[in-house]
Amino acid sequence: MHKSYTLMTFNIPIHLKSIFDELSSIKCISKTSIINTLIENYCRQERQNLIQDKEFIENKSDKPQSIDEWRNYL
Repeated sequence: MHKSYTLMTFNIPIHLKSIFDELSSIKCISKTSIINTLIENYCRQERQNLIQDKEFIENKSDKPQSIDEWRNYL
């Protein structure tokens, strides 16, 4: 049988965990669901940022960097 999930453990400040417990209880949303959503959003955003950074670097590298390169470019 293939598992599509894994256990992940981490430390969290006590005061933050207390607030997290309270909010997840009030909203009737599991902490797992909240954390998964946050991680997924983070991964999507950071992946997009990396793509944009790569495009920026590639576009920048196409343009001349020194005065001599500008002269040859023009």
